[in-house]
Amino acid sequence: MKRFHAKTQRHKGFNPCLLSLRIKQTRLEKLCDFAALREIFLIFFTMVHVCLGASFDTDVVEYGFIDDLIEKGELQKLREHHTVGGTTIRYQQLYHGHPVIGGGITLRIGKDNQPISLYSSLALWCEHSDPVYLITSDQATKIAVQSIYLKETRGEVKVDAVILPQNGSPAASWRVLVPALEPLGDWELFVHGKTGVVILSENLLQRIDGTGLVFNPDPMTATEDSTLRDEDDAEDAIPEEAYSEVELLDIEQDDEDRYVLTGTYADTSPTDDRAAMEEPEFVFNREDDRFEEVMTYYHIDRQARYVRELGFDDLPPTPQRINVNGVAEDLSFFSPATGMITYGSGGVDDCEDADVILHEYSHALLHQILPSWRGGETGLLTEGLCDYLAGDWSLEVNRDFQPYQLYNWDGNNEFWDGRILNSDHHYPEDADRERHDAGQLWSSLLTEIRLAADDRDLWNSVVIDHLYLLGDSATVPDAAEALLAVDEEIADHYFRPYIIRGCERRGIFMRGRFSPQISHVPLGDTDQPNRARLIQAEIESHFPVNPEDVYLVYFAGDNFIDSINFERHPHDDEQFQTYFPGMLYEGAVNYYISAQDESGVTATFPPAVPDSMISFFAGPDRIPPQLIEFNPLPNSVFPSGEIVVSAHVTDNIGVTSVVLEWLDDNVEGGGTVELVSIDDDRFVGRLLWESEINSVIPYRLIAHDGRRGGTIIVARWFEIRRQAVIDDFESGSIRWVRSMWIRNDQDAFEGDWSLADRNPLTQFTPRTAVLELDEMWDLSFAVQARLTFYETHQLDVRSGERGYFEVSDNGGESWYALLQLTGNQRWWAQRHVVLDDYCGPDSPSIRVRWRTVTPFDAEARDGWKIDDVTMLIGNIVDADAQELQLVPQSITMDPYPNPVNGGLMLHYKITVPGHVELFDLNGRKMFRSPVSSDVTRFKIDTELYPAGVYWIRMSAGEEKRIRRVVIVK
Repeated sequence: MKRFHAKTQRHKGFNPCLLSLRIKQTRLEKLCDFAALREIFLIFFTMVHVCLGASFDTDVVEYGFIDDLIEKGELQKLREHHTVGGTTIRYQQLYHGHPVIGGGITLRIGKDNQPISLYSSLALWCEHSDPVYLITSDQATKIAVQSIYLKETRGEVKVDAVILPQNGSPAASWRVLVPALEPLGDWELFVHGKTGVVILSENLLQRIDGTGLVFNPDPMTATEDSTLRDEDDAEDAIPEEAYSEVELLDIEQDDEDRYVLTGTYADTSPTDDRAAMEEPEFVFNREDDRFEEVMTYYHIDRQARYVRELGFDDLPPTPQRINVNGVAEDLSFFSPATGMITYGSGGVDDCEDADVILHEYSHALLHQILPSWRGGETGLLTEGLCDYLAGDWSLEVNRDFQPYQLYNWDGNNEFWDGRILNSDHHYPEDADRERHDAGQLWSSLLTEIRLAADDRDLWNSVVIDHLYLLGDSATVPDAAEALLAVDEEIADHYFRPYIIRGCERRGIFMRGRFSPQISHVPLGDTDQPNRARLIQAEIESHFPVNPEDVYLVYFAGDNFIDSINFERHPHDDEQFQTYFPGMLYEGAVNYYISAQDESGVTATFPPAVPDSMISFFAGPDRIPPQLIEFNPLPNSVFPSGEIVVSAHVTDNIGVTSVVLEWLDDNVEGGGTVELVSIDDDRFVGRLLWESEINSVIPYRLIAHDGRRGGTIIVARWFEIRRQAVIDDFESGSIRWVRSMWIRNDQDAFEGDWSLADRNPLTQFTPRTAVLELDEMWDLSFAVQARLTFYETHQLDVRSGERGYFEVSDNGGESWYALLQLTGNQRWWAQRHVVLDDYCGPDSPSIRVRWRTVTPFDAEARDGWKIDDVTMLIGNIVDADAQELQLVPQSITMDPYPNPVNGGLMLHYKITVPGHVELFDLNGRKMFRSPVSSDVTRFKIDTELYPAGVYWIRMSAGEEKRIRRVVIVK
């Protein structure tokens, strides 16, 4: 199930009864849509019930969907926690009376007795079956311990019957918890109740892979001396000033009336040869192992009292049992199976560093709040939280000495590297690291907020309390949102700016999700620096944004000049505007926009301020317009007509005019045509002309930006003659209306481009593809007309796939097919279409188009390609002409296939003998052979050449033709 998050807006006079709803499905099972819908409905029913006026207390639970599940035996209440932020109630999911692993509900109620969140990790079943246990608990225990090769235990092995979700089904299982000494771990194993197979095995033991630092908190921090070394636990390796005398509160006496380190919150009795004193004085140096016992008792006792002072009485079972120097390895761990913390003596003794002591105690605290927390990114969050709580005390004692270095004494030495509290880890890419390494992402965020906000106690209250909103399968963003929710309840949004800023920088929150989102069109260059200019911004925000908190900050070069408040638009609350003031300054001007919402969250545009700002030039315009694209007018056969002209012209400040100017006074209908801007830098106009056959019409394009020297001029010409290429598709002409047809550079009769009715890369086959010339042709001046074009096609005959050339003489209302194609024409061929019926006086103007019709069951083929559309006309003055002949081309050349793998067949036509050559991209000649004018085919073996792009050149007399060929292997 997806996680839903609904948050009401706070309006005056409206007190929302539901602040947030969080539903998250555990990742341990596959979901069924029907069951998911049922859960959503039940949760929605509870929301409605609450919003109708009921207080969200026990009564609501009894009459809501939770009560329904309890009555059906599918849910049971585990416990109820009361914290400074409210009350948290946890429920365990049941299936036929057995607890469901990972299944449950966490319900949070605020101090005003209204619901804050509901977090569900209920397992939803695709199928139901009665739990069957053919394997006994003793058999399951034997299977479990054998699977881990158990040699020695540290406590009692426990076993109970549970339900483990598997692929949407409830698997009746035995959960076996083994506190093992060898192999070391708190092994949780699930044995299938029918088959006896170990379904899942996991080591729950919490440990630290290293040793930590000093006394209060460690010798380095106490002395601010980073040169200290362990020297094999020697007494004289550490100066006396590293030791601090402290009170050991509430210690007890044993049966022999000796004072021992057992108190309200800590108990070192599991420790071998524990300290037992005739007087309540425990004065040892580090060479005495009892020194580590005192260290452990003091720091755990102090930390437990601190947590209680913050308002949390949900501490680990007290007193916390501790085994000091319990293993000779360089590791420490908290055991959920035994509830005991064990510290190691390898390397630097772990209990000489308060960071290590507090890290493991934090595991115990977290286990008390979230027992057997699992799934999602809980490993990262667990280690990150424990590292933060470990480093918090060191920051409190000495904030100036290595504040971001964790385990100063136990780590960061020859034994291990330690960890840090200012990692640059980024989410989500660094979340997949080893959990201790990845945890530095979370611990660094928490530490950054603690130091920036400078309210340790309030922030630690938020950090501990947010755990009560979470459940299994929690992710880093889930935890960050929980921080925001608790911050709202107990800190009145005090930490919100710090949380959002830190989460955005680390990728945990997307920018604009919780912070103001600024949209702005940057100002361009100006040649009037002393003129004020309107500047606008659109700001979307979860919390209101006041104009007094929206600033324009600007600089002359790198020097700060001033900041100006925006004003809210009178008709749009999200629109803000102000005027960029005039400046007697020439050069680069930099600026950015800053906005802060009422909760104190700030955003800027651009986001990377001050490293990146918006820049424009103020001063005289010394940059002329730039002509990006202008396609010359094509030759024509029409003595009069019109054509659409386009030009792409840019300028740093702006183009004032683009005109097309005739240079021949004898051209009727000429003069000057001003092109109209269709966007900031594209200009279009419709050009009319009237001339004679075999005439040349010169013209020029003039673009001007309105300033002295800001003009560009491009001279061109086109011809009116009896034969003209309408389009060879080598430029991006806008004369065509194309539906599914595309410019294609994979193959062409001549040059690099043709038109194709489908994309050769995607092989998408349209049902209908239409290519229509956006012009009306008036052929009344002619007695004969021929339209020719080169084409190649591969169309599916079986399905009836067809290609048509069509004409309309009524403006496109109806069309008549003059040419129909199907089947395969693998090589370029020239097609002729006779248009004589539309010639002569009083003939209607016509439109032409190419159209492909592809049935649904057609096989995917290469489709239809066309190139070099040409018109030939016979004028009235040439009425005696019997037949129109196209001007012959001396060379035609068509390599096939292209791309090629093997033999390349060259189809050609030349009027005199010549030769063919193959070049690579570096211009090196790879092949040369003579060719005859009497033969039309020639084969080149491409197996001799490596894969790549090549050029084929055919020469005959003074004529040459070049085509590109791709060889693939």
